[in-house]
Amino acid sequence: MGFSQVRMDEWKALTSPLNIRDLTNLANELFAATEGGLFHIKDQVYKTYTTVDGLLGVDLAAIDHDHDANIWIGGNVPYGFVQVYDPMENESVVSFDFDLSGIIDIQVLDSLAFVFFQDGQDLGLMKFLYDDGWEYRDIFKNFPDDVGSINCFSATDETLYLGTENGLFSGGLSNNLKDPNSWVTVDDGMTFEITAMDQNDSLIIFSSSSSVYKYDLEQGIWAEANYSYEGNLTNITHVYFNNRDQFDGRFFIINNDEILALTETDLLASYGSGYGFSSIISNSDQYVFGSNTGFIFSDPKGEKSDVRFIPNAPVTSGFSAITVLDDGRLVGGSAHGISIYSDEGWRNILEIKTINTD
Repeated sequence: MGFSQVRMDEWKALTSPLNIRDLTNLANELFAATEGGLFHIKDQVYKTYTTVDGLLGVDLAAIDHDHDANIWIGGNVPYGFVQVYDPMENESVVSFDFDLSGIIDIQVLDSLAFVFFQDGQDLGLMKFLYDDGWEYRDIFKNFPDDVGSINCFSATDETLYLGTENGLFSGGLSNNLKDPNSWVTVDDGMTFEITAMDQNDSLIIFSSSSSVYKYDLEQGIWAEANYSYEGNLTNITHVYFNNRDQFDGRFFIINNDEILALTETDLLASYGSGYGFSSIISNSDQYVFGSNTGFIFSDPKGEKSDVRFIPNAPVTSGFSAITVLDDGRLVGGSAHGISIYSDEGWRNILEIKTINTD
């Protein structure tokens, strides 16, 4: 599989999109929130959108898309902006900057959107409504004391669900969610910390650090999911399932920087640690795993070999020193090594480290 890079006045904005923070699939086109901007792949051609293209910032933490094929992006700490961006027109649709510290997650429904944010030491949710355009409508920051820390959230048209250090809490959107008493625990017996969540219209899949659970939204019943894995699950940080209409028993987790594809009877696949995995999504007929060094494209049927894709880019956007050589090449130095930019693209000369060395 080959990838080509779009070249459009690249000297104006040279960033590193290697560190993938979050992924979304818009009509089988892959978009990623990265440390160096909004990354897009279509037909094996890729481009990074930056401030030159109208983004408020390039250090992104969260991404989703809406019914108008616009991309929602959220800025990483310390610049927590929210922006709705039209990648077809290369322009911003609307942006919201409330001086927040950072955006953690974005979930867009048909006419509602919710943003999980950090404001200093506080965490909260913002609500947006579509009415001939997206409008900010409300903010929720007051939660019961027994919620503790909030790690993740999930949304339907009627209810918000919070994954917290003390279980799963819910709040009906028809209630006054500014009132802490409007948030209730799903089950008093669920006292463990919830680390990650994913959902469709009828089911929430969520995890503790060591187990995966299912919550039936229609019946209000939760139970530990059945899966076949003999190893130790000790640090689950991400959970994802593909079938958005009906759960087929297959799901993915990130555990100790290893991706596991599980069913009730089989361990379908595992992808080893060391990549810094951050996100999982299905795209066309394959799964895409985001990491801190690019992507892995995986065939769920196992008929094709996995493909690791590292965009041609500097190893980091944070150079400690920059110079331009007489021949026009740009050289940037960082703690990782040296990155050199020329008409042929980027070349990185990096330090090789071995285990148990400084």
